[in-house]
Amino acid sequence: MTVTINAKAFRSAQMAQAKNDVRYYLDGVCVQTTGRVIGTNGHILYACTPSERSPLGNDTAFDEDKIIRVGGKIPVAAEWLTFDTDKMICTTEKYKPFSFQFVEGNYPNVDRVIPTLPRREVAHEIGLSAKYLALAGAMAHDVVRVYPGEAKDAVLIESFLPDDGATESIVILPVRL
Repeated sequence: MTVTINAKAFRSAQMAQAKNDVRYYLDGVCVQTTGRVIGTNGHILYACTPSERSPLGNDTAFDEDKIIRVGGKIPVAAEWLTFDTDKMICTTEKYKPFSFQFVEGNYPNVDRVIPTLPRREVAHEIGLSAKYLALAGAMAHDVVRVYPGEAKDAVLIESFLPDDGATESIVILPVRL
């Protein structure tokens, strides 16, 4: 089976994924059956939902949710990643190969932490980690919309991938002031 995924979304999810976490299932990128690509370390979350006008059609999802750990750095110029589950090789559109493995485990239900709109109230000030705010800037593409909430609520940042209109959602949990 081969599945093709937007490389920009996958790279951004990798930026948010955990590194050597005791919660080993966070050390990979989750690709859901809907084609949504998710990465989180518990403090910042990246989720990209493919648009209806994606040029790939139905080849963007596995039969079941999969957590994927890719060996190597995906080139910035790469637009698409194709995962071949028979050979366990991932390639870019220019055929640069990467090994990958599936991580066993259940990915957390991220829908319960992504804030819903519209927000009830907005705080006058909210504490965010500068490290995660900078990371969100690196993950987002083009213009972003920021939806703050109350001081204890997560901040939702949304943008769209310019090439296929996929929706990117970045969630940053607040810190105490």
